[in-house]
Amino acid sequence: MFDKAEHQNWILFFDEADALFGQRTETQSSNDRHANQEVAYLLQRIEEFPGIVILATNLKENIDEAFFRRFQSALYFPMPDERLRYRLWKNMIPSAWLEHNGEELLQKAAAFNLSGGSMVNVIQTLAVKLYNRAKPVLYMELLKEAIRKELTKEGKFIDG
Repeated sequence: MFDKAEHQNWILFFDEADALFGQRTETQSSNDRHANQEVAYLLQRIEEFPGIVILATNLKENIDEAFFRRFQSALYFPMPDERLRYRLWKNMIPSAWLEHNGEELLQKAAAFNLSGGSMVNVIQTLAVKLYNRAKPVLYMELLKEAIRKELTKEGKFIDG
């Protein structure tokens, strides 16, 4: 992949990079030795790559420190606060879904501590639920059900 990419002017993007670029460990088995060799090889290839390499992770602390020393930039995207979540929900929820209680729904949704990606998942869940309805209107119980489903996937539990 690296060989082909360097001749194509590609940008390499590794999502969930911590799984591939994990910290090297003390060698206690042949599996550890092999994993460490893979990380060392990737480190070498990234260092030699003439183009742009982007790594994305939610677990920065799991990426081998040697990679960070070679990065030109590291960007941190914090979890959105309630005010920003409100704005994100307002931009993501189609206005056709909101009727007389739209403001209340937006405020309720913003109260849940969700990342932007989780919010997108909630919207997609709602879109599927509302797809075949003659008039796709979002109501509180449906919103809470979709948020509850997303939080359950994340190992969180909500009441009410």
